[in-house]
Amino acid sequence: MNTIVKDVDPLCVDKDIIREAASIILSGGLVAFPTETVYGLGASCDIESAVRDIYAVKCRPTDNPLILHIADASDFFKLTVNTAGYVPLLIEAFCPGPLTLVAKSARKYACGSAGLDTIAIRMPNHPVALELIKQAGAMFAPSANISGGISPTTAAHVLNDLKDRVHCVLNGGACAVGIESTVADVTGDVPRILRPGAVTANDIASVVGACDAFVEPIANNNPFSGGIKYTRYAPKANMRVVTGHPLAAAQAIIRLAHGKNAGVLATAQTMNLYPNSMIVINLGDRDRPEKISANLYKSLRELDAKVDYIFAEGIDEASGGAVMDRLLKAARGSAMPAEEF
Repeated sequence: MNTIVKDVDPLCVDKDIIREAASIILSGGLVAFPTETVYGLGASCDIESAVRDIYAVKCRPTDNPLILHIADASDFFKLTVNTAGYVPLLIEAFCPGPLTLVAKSARKYACGSAGLDTIAIRMPNHPVALELIKQAGAMFAPSANISGGISPTTAAHVLNDLKDRVHCVLNGGACAVGIESTVADVTGDVPRILRPGAVTANDIASVVGACDAFVEPIANNNPFSGGIKYTRYAPKANMRVVTGHPLAAAQAIIRLAHGKNAGVLATAQTMNLYPNSMIVINLGDRDRPEKISANLYKSLRELDAKVDYIFAEGIDEASGGAVMDRLLKAARGSAMPAEEF
């Protein structure tokens, strides 16, 4: 198919363009669109063939459930049952925003929920996404890339991965957050983080009193939500994360990269330690993890197009570890302390 690309200004959304994209969704097609986290690949949750097309286009395992996107917070309660008393507080505080809530589903989806009795739902904080969902209805929308690869944060990333495999791409510019939403299980007495993101366990606890922090799940467990069970965010290049003090990590990376076609994901604090001969990308200031997350995937993609090896400095985050989680998953768990070198 020929992919239609439409530029949409998030500050002044052209509803006619969105109406055209919504008609594609309502006809059973696939539309890639921007959110504040990453670009999503949307299909109507009511058209089973379209949801199956998401899995086929992404080469995504069918036991990996999708996140349902809504445009009105009140829809969460129409789509779920037996919600905990603290859920309205979370929705008021974080919706719209980069938080996905996993709750008991009010209906059985033939495709998209991986046969679970729960559903993962979020309301994106992006005017293009919200207008599209308002016009087309609730949509399943995982990241708009081949499953397992680096998530897209620009329309160009989507086209690089999925051109001629989707009907339409709405280009609304770069994603501000840059990594996937926090996923929280709200089926219990206390929210539980299933995937770290911009909304942290501390953020949630400050609203509802308590939150269980993220614990790496067992690989064979059936996940409640997408982005948990399978390898994700991985470049084609061989990648390794070096942990420890930033100075020691930089020195270790210089030794590891010697003689290799390698690139480095560094931080503002260590950029001047690397020789000019090395390919080094500055992710940002260690004290601003939100800036690092916004730069992470585009930097990974840039290096992956140039080198065979990628080395990344470990990022210590008091805020919840979302960036480090993505780095480790991108490296397929390959990490070592700088002190070993």
